[in-house]
Amino acid sequence: MVSGRAVSREAGTLIREDGDSPGFIRGEDVKENMAATQERSKQFAQSFFTEGMGVLKANQAVAQNIVGAQERNMKFFQGFFAEGMEALKNQAERARSLM
Repeated sequence: MVSGRAVSREAGTLIREDGDSPGFIRGEDVKENMAATQERSKQFAQSFFTEGMGVLKANQAVAQNIVGAQERNMKFFQGFFAEGMEALKNQAERARSLM
């Protein structure tokens, strides 16, 4: 107690309920600062996770596009080689028929 008034020490700063003395801040101001800090932290966390979800969804879309492109390439090359093998078989049959 200082001069009959409650005094406490919080985060290394003397806090006095009335806040009238130099070097002291009012407990109410500390509470308001803490509430504002908590609100900023909450808003930061919300924006962080909202933006993170946006990035995740974008990455998923890119991954799906890549998978689709790989499937199309695989079908193309399967068709390419199947047609090439068919062409070689036809040429071999024609060559046998000429002999």
